[in-house]
Amino acid sequence: EELNGPMYDLCAANILAAPLVNLSSVIASLVKSPGGEIGLSGVLSTQSASVVEAYSEFFDDVKVAGEDGGWVLITGKRK
Repeated sequence: EELNGPMYDLCAANILAAPLVNLSSVIASLVKSPGGEIGLSGVLSTQSASVVEAYSEFFDDVKVAGEDGGWVLITGKRK
């Protein structure tokens, strides 16, 4: 029970784009609102738009914050 609810200041996830999109509401539910942050990686640059779109429902300023070798880092702050 104590793990239920928005309790984390930051969530870092290094998994592929499709699972990140499917888990967007779950991850958002665990991050403190407002102001909690996400750092998502394991996403190819060609797939970043779908991840940004999925997390924009729950987070502000969701964006590709960096890219290296075709892989991106996506960040955002909880609404």
